[in-house]
Amino acid sequence: MSNLLDLATRDTTLRRSSSTGGGEWCGPCPDCGGRDRFRVWPEKGRYWCRGCGKQGDVIQYLRDFRGLSFRAAARLVGKPIGRYQPKPAEDVLWRWFEEQYEAIRQELNLIEWASVSIPRNLDLYSYEERMGWALAAVQLAEWYAKVETLWEKVENVTRTDHTRAA
Repeated sequence: MSNLLDLATRDTTLRRSSSTGGGEWCGPCPDCGGRDRFRVWPEKGRYWCRGCGKQGDVIQYLRDFRGLSFRAAARLVGKPIGRYQPKPAEDVLWRWFEEQYEAIRQELNLIEWASVSIPRNLDLYSYEERMGWALAAVQLAEWYAKVETLWEKVENVTRTDHTRAA
């Protein structure tokens, strides 16, 4: 039951609309109706409805139009399902730290620009704007300090001391 065209023709009436690239079939959507808004490309194993926007492969078709769960749909079409393998915590933490440092770097560039530009053009900036930039600089320093403190804690917990193992 892994052929999407066979499956779709059980739910709606499809006619061949193109023979190039493996063919295209069209007809009413099994969900929202219409005349020819539902498309199936059997060679690619994909479908799409211009009306309701549903699209995907045979597993998604079973989920959308038959109400099956992912596991049930995958079993029905004979796809093997492995156990979910989460990414190691170190990878997630490392990515989070990289994102934080990149955001801090971008904010720091703005603060540096303001620290050079504002004193040269005091008449262009109101007192409130100057104080806003000063407050942003203080908040950035506090944010950086929090990230650094957290980094040190994580580093201490994940550090491997090879000298004790010997």
